[in-house]
Formats: sequence, structure tokens, C-alpha cells
Amino acid sequence: MTTACGLAYVDTGGPGPAVLFVHGVGAAGYAWRPQVDALSDRLRCLTFDNRGTGGSRPAAGRDTDPDALAAELAGVFGRDLADPPAVVSRQMKAMRAFNATPYFGELAGRSTLVVSADHDPIAPPSLGRALSDGIPGSRFVELADASHGATAYRPDAVNALLVAHLTG
Repeated sequence: MTTACGLAYVDTGGPGPAVLFVHGVGAAGYAWRPQVDALSDRLRCLTFDNRGTGGSRPAAGRDTDPDALAAELAGVFGRDLADPPAVVSRQMKAMRAFNATPYFGELAGRSTLVVSADHDPIAPPSLGRALSDGIPGSRFVELADASHGATAYRPDAVNALLVAHLTG
């Protein structure tokens, strides 16, 4: 579906809690298809295409503003959610332009899982561990025999971790 302002999104309307999947640089919401296909019978899976990717129009006359995008997503997905959705994101290193460090403490009250692939040359486990160490109470998992793109290349392992984390 596409909003009136040109943001492409998918809402599976699944029976369980809502989960917002945020894709990395160079991809679109379809990058989460292995997870959405496997989890939508248990969870309400929400995906979207960032501005200028996939089916979404570029931001009009300005750089993509993460706060504006968050407000737009809240308008699309938040209208009928009882609780804020869990957020599943990838390529945190690629998102370093959005300095999230001041917000790590805000995650302390939420259950946070950080997963790194043991052979990932782009976002090595040391970065995932450092991210997890900065989020009080988070859990770090190093996925064995995996590299960058584990959500696509090791979907069964990633999906098992997500199901255990999100429904456990």
C-alpha cells in the first residue's frame, strides 16, 4: 500500500504483537520478506520503504529527516496500536549518520536483542557487542556460520531468534 504522501508500506495484520521491520541502506521493505513470510501467522508484521527506495517517493525538497519519517510512520502504523511496536532493524553501522547514542538509555526499559553474524566483515560482532553493552539489560547473540545479510541467507536461524525474543 502507499500513503497519500507516497510512503510505501505493508501491514500483514497478523494476530500477535506488532513488529516494525526497518531495512538497511540499499534495500527496501522487501528485504524482510523471509521474516515476514515466516512470522506473519504469529505477529503483526509492519514494513515500509524508506524515502526514495522501493515504492516510496523521495522526500520533497529536503534530505530525509529521521524524525519526520518517524512521525509519518506513527501516523500510518500507530493509529490502531495499543502499544508501540517492537522494532527490528539491520545495518546499524550504516545508520551511524543518525546518532542514536543519546537514545540508548531510553531502550533500557524495553527488551532488546542485538544479533551479529560471526563472519560479518561490514558489521563485525565487536560492533554488535559494543551496541549491546550500551543498552542496559539487552541480550547479545553472535550467529554462528553467518555473514552480512544473515536475515536473507540464514532466515531460519534469525527467525527462531526473533520468535523466541518477541513472543517469549
